[in-house]
Amino acid sequence: MSDQVIYYILGLNQRELKEIYRLCISYYLSLQSWIPVSHRLHTLSQVIVGGTLGTIFSILWYWSWNVAVHEPYVFRLLGSNS
Repeated sequence: MSDQVIYYILGLNQRELKEIYRLCISYYLSLQSWIPVSHRLHTLSQVIVGGTLGTIFSILWYWSWNVAVHEPYVFRLLGSNS
């Protein structure tokens, strides 16, 4: 379903719909991180450490991607005169 149809049906503007999307994604991700704890597959400490390490890894990956791939590509694409 297109966003325009959802705007019309629910009477929401784009900002409100994005906020609902964010809340739903946040709820889903928190539920996904809580399931291993509730099934006693992991402890809460393990989930917190895993989330922290995952966040650090993703930040380092994003930074290294920009430095090693994105910036050289844009520089090469636009040239040194821009």
